Amino acid sequence: MHVHSLNTAWIETFFPLFIASGVTGTRDMARPLTDLELFKNRWSKEIAAGSRIGPRVVAAGPSIDGPKRVFPYLSVQTETEGREAVRMLRQHGVDFIKVYSGLPRDIYFAIADEVKKQELSFVGHPPNAVSPIEASDAGQKSFEHLFTVLIGCSKKEDELRKEAVAAMIRADGPNSLAAHAQAEARIC
Repeated sequence: MHVHSLNTAWIETFFPLFIASGVTGTRDMARPLTDLELFKNRWSKEIAAGSRIGPRVVAAGPSIDGPKRVFPYLSVQTETEGREAVRMLRQHGVDFIKVYSGLPRDIYFAIADEVKKQELSFVGHPPNAVSPIEASDAGQKSFEHLFTVLIGCSKKEDELRKEAVAAMIRADGPNSLAAHAQAEARIC
């Protein structure tokens, strides 16, 4: 399950509701390192001890995104920074790496390579500059939202991918919701 629940304001409400609804395990897909560390150092121990009601959680910490990010994720500018971000997240105890839509091709493939070296897995939004087949071949374990899969299903994949990347660059930032809407409108 894809959730964003490792948040001090939400945990008191969401964790008991997960259990009450029969959800005993979740994948937390993007939270700041402070929330991840609080979960790893406190909340998970309380759940294991029975003093807090909640599911088992595997967590990514912050997503890794490209140079222009909209959400409070890790922004990497180069292949070296992408590799460093993977190593840093591993040191913080993430269970997997989450990539995001604005990663340029070269940085995405450097991250994929470093993930393998660090014996982690990676999931997330296939970047607009990478086809779903390329992402799968690079080892990405899941696609969290299907923004780029629609393009990958078209006979005009190359043309549409170029248009989607251009729309992302023209918009407020490569990951803006407006850019996603523009790209999806063109595809559909």
